[in-house]
Amino acid sequence: MLPICMDTRPHMLQHNMVRQYFSVTLLQSGMLILMSLITMVEALTGLHIRDLQMPYVSSCF
Repeated sequence: MLPICMDTRPHMLQHNMVRQYFSVTLLQSGMLILMSLITMVEALTGLHIRDLQMPYVSSCF
């Protein structure tokens, strides 16, 4: 006879997959917003932020 807690494992796996999907979706949305903001700043200032060799910005592109 299987323990009762084994019945909840598929539900927990599904819950973790949904949480992972939303985390990836939020990350992708954040990257799009970041790229849009950088493009806007570049257009307004004439600077090319992506050419400054900053690891946390240049690694995104």
